Amino acid sequence: MLSLYMFVMALLVVIELSVGIAIFVTKSRVLSLITQSLRSAESVYSSDHVAALAWDSVQRGWRCCGLYRYDEWFRYLGRSSLPRSCCVRYSSDCGNDAVQTGNFYQTGCASALSQWAYKAEITTAVLTTFLMSLQLLSLPLARRYQRILH
Repeated sequence: MLSLYMFVMALLVVIELSVGIAIFVTKSRVLSLITQSLRSAESVYSSDHVAALAWDSVQRGWRCCGLYRYDEWFRYLGRSSLPRSCCVRYSSDCGNDAVQTGNFYQTGCASALSQWAYKAEITTAVLTTFLMSLQLLSLPLARRYQRILH
């Protein structure tokens, strides 16, 4: 029974380590794909309801505006117009006067995404290290427990 437990614990450690390495290796590719998707959705914001919902959700959730800078929206929405989701404080006309009043998020969403990914990477690394340590520590403890029983 102890052999099965040790095998399962060792297998879990290998799987956790593999997943951690895969996340670290593919992170930049995933961020690049997300950035490309946001860029193409940005260009059809006014005409595609799904793209507008996606952008509005991203900008509200991450408190950002535009992919890299808020003024990227001017190309698609007109001079000094921003989506309402860029506004810090919502009002019925906030997208039109946000730039003049300064009522908009200053951070670009690519930067917010990178910050989020970095925090998620650190959290994942810490939790994985903690869990692997507990699992590896359980192996000699299980062996000692087996010796006590026999």
